[in-house]
Formats: sequence, structure tokens, C-alpha cells
Amino acid sequence: MKRIALLFIALMFVVSTSNAQKGAMKVEPSLVLASSHSNTGMGFGANGTFFYGIDDNIDLTGTLGYITWSYDGWDGNLSTVPVLFGGRYSFGDQSGFTPYATAELGVHFMSFSFEYAGIPGFSAAETVSETSTEFGLGIGGGAYFNIGSLVIDANLEYNKMGESSYFAVRAGVVFAL
Repeated sequence: MKRIALLFIALMFVVSTSNAQKGAMKVEPSLVLASSHSNTGMGFGANGTFFYGIDDNIDLTGTLGYITWSYDGWDGNLSTVPVLFGGRYSFGDQSGFTPYATAELGVHFMSFSFEYAGIPGFSAAETVSETSTEFGLGIGGGAYFNIGSLVIDANLEYNKMGESSYFAVRAGVVFAL
């Protein structure tokens, strides 16, 4: 809990010191495909990201999402609600294509459930579930694509949440506020 409080205080300091600069604000809803290193299948979800521009190349980010995986071969699932704060550094417009690097820190509110069918005559069916809050870290890169008046964002990010990790491919549309 102390880590979360320190992260929140550090983020508020960065945002308050950058408020003197007139930054552009944007939002991006995105779809997520996630591949875990465990025996889960492909994960699916959605994210919403808020951007606050520090200058032409740097954005502060805040991301809230939901991703869920089913386990291969048995009746269980894992889901996470990532709450992450970080930044993106854009490398400049390359004729409608702008590559960037990104890094985020925060927490993942995780939930696991498993349906145990039981053994007839010996044990009853039951549902086992557990929740946890894990520290999260994400690093990756992507690009903005200008298609007419639309700005499409596509990226690949490696995420570490506690002892688990996953790769996420995201695609969304960026809207200026």
C-alpha cells in the first residue's frame, strides 16, 4: 500500500509541475489481445488511456482497462483491471507515421476463479476464487498512423504483474479533447 501511495504522490507532483505548460489532452479507447506465459489461452479486453501533453514529443498517460483469459484444458479464468500511469515519448512525424516508446507503472487488481467438478460419491462440486492486488510495470512501443482525420494507435507492450506477465497488442483511435 505504501508503494501505491508513493506512486500517487509522485504522479501528482509531476502533473502539478507540468500544469503550468499548456498541454494537449487526448483520450484513446482501445481493444487488447494479450498472450500470457502461463497455460491460459489468448486474453481479450479493452483499455481507456488519457494523455496529457508536456510538449510535442512527451505525453503523460493514465490507463484503466480490463483483460480476461480462460485456462486451456480446465474450467477457470483469470482477469485483471490494470490501473497504470506513465509516459510516451514520440520520435517525430514520419509522413503520417509517428513511432513512440512507452513505460507505465501502477497496479493490477487480479481475480482468479476455477470450477471444480468434484468426484462423484467422494466430493461435491465447488468454485474456488481468489483476488489480489499486484504491482505492475509495462514497457513497449508503437506508432500513431494518420489516416485522413483519424489517428490510429497500435502498440506492443510487455507487462509484468506480480509474478505473472503477458504481452499485449493494442489498437485504438485517439481523440483530442
